[in-house]
Amino acid sequence: MIRTQGGNPAYKAELRSILNLEGTMSIKRIVPRKRVRGRAVGLAKKGSASKRGNSGLSRRMRDLREQVDIVLPEMTARIAALEHLLLKKQLCTRKDLIDARQFVRMQEA
Repeated sequence: MIRTQGGNPAYKAELRSILNLEGTMSIKRIVPRKRVRGRAVGLAKKGSASKRGNSGLSRRMRDLREQVDIVLPEMTARIAALEHLLLKKQLCTRKDLIDARQFVRMQEA
């Protein structure tokens, strides 16, 4: 709730519309990666040593990708919950959160 001096509902509604407190923060949509299909069952073909090493790396990369696919949505939800609490407890403003996201985007580039 917005703390103001006095209980003028029209003033509160105007302030709420100016600050856009009823809107949600835009969240970047996460597109899940497609799962890699398993190998066909049959006799294993023997390849060169470098190909066997590459297949081990690709398997490890696939495992890491699956772990990220599991952890990323949970982390995103936790960040959204934290932002919600920061706003609810009035520890920061919506503009502060938007500026923080912009700063992170600049650091990533």
